[in-house]
Amino acid sequence: MRLFAGSILTALAVGLTATAAHALTYSETFVLTGASEVPPVTGTGFGAANVNLTLNTATNHLQWQIISFGLSSPINAATFDNAPPGSIGPLQVDIGNISGFGSSMVGSTTISTAQSNAILAGNWYINISTINHPTGEIRGQLPAAAPPATVPEPAALGLTGLGLVGLALRLRRR
Repeated sequence: MRLFAGSILTALAVGLTATAAHALTYSETFVLTGASEVPPVTGTGFGAANVNLTLNTATNHLQWQIISFGLSSPINAATFDNAPPGSIGPLQVDIGNISGFGSSMVGSTTISTAQSNAILAGNWYINISTINHPTGEIRGQLPAAAPPATVPEPAALGLTGLGLVGLALRLRRR
């Protein structure tokens, strides 16, 4: 009997531990301008970006769709960098290497948990460089976002429920 009760408690503990697993989605659309560059760039170039980040305990999947218009010359670099607004930071993801250099760039990659946290804190930006502006012609800061409420994984809920049912049946037999 003790073995059975121990098994139920173990299943319950595993189920409750598994409920800590969660998933959340960050999805933002924002503009890229020369005025956001450091230092600011005067020109007619602008862009827009849609960035989606799906976080869970297994993967940090980052997707992007970026368009740009009116740049002074061809794009020669496009990157995600890590710094707050008004600062220059280190390269995090080479967008151009994944998406190519065009007025429309679409791609995805997996990033680290630390990088995901920096995005959620608003510390990442997209920088698009051109031949005429090799350090960046337009830039857009990813907006900070409070993480939405965590959603327990369905399997974790099932394990927790199974553990509670088993415990209730065991207590009922006494």
